[in-house]
Amino acid sequence: RVILPGVGAFSTAMANLRTTGFEDSVKNFVNTGRPFLGICVGMQLLMEHSSELGSHQGLSLISGNVEKLAFCHNSAPKIRIPHIGWASVKINGTESKASQYKTVLFPDDEYYYFVHSYACRPLFKGDGLATCDYGGQKIIAAIGRGNIIGVQFHPERSGQAGLSFLQRFLTI
Repeated sequence: RVILPGVGAFSTAMANLRTTGFEDSVKNFVNTGRPFLGICVGMQLLMEHSSELGSHQGLSLISGNVEKLAFCHNSAPKIRIPHIGWASVKINGTESKASQYKTVLFPDDEYYYFVHSYACRPLFKGDGLATCDYGGQKIIAAIGRGNIIGVQFHPERSGQAGLSFLQRFLTI
């Protein structure tokens, strides 16, 4: 298994993958069919494109874009960006090529810690494995395709729920 963590900006993280040669290493590993996990920016890098700090190409392992979270002036309470805090993750009802992982990785009503201003928008609905609610808006909390899983939350900051998630990832 490989875990691609991520903290910071998409553009910097992707540039670092390219200059160190890890971009090809990630793609080669994914092609082995073994489980791969991207965390936070590591999840966003799996997408084709991000609009964070300009226009940047990603790893293109999952079709779609990374876009700034919408700010909603009319919501109660008002939505603040970045999204910082705890949220429960709900399994998406659609079938996915990674659906065999959904029930193993995401038990109902677990709360995880989020810190982000941008979110994945997968092109294919089935690539969205789970969502969370932030101020009445559904945000993609997990994506997946085949052996690839990505989570927007930080398991390492999510206490026992995060530790349990990582332990379950190690069993798939």
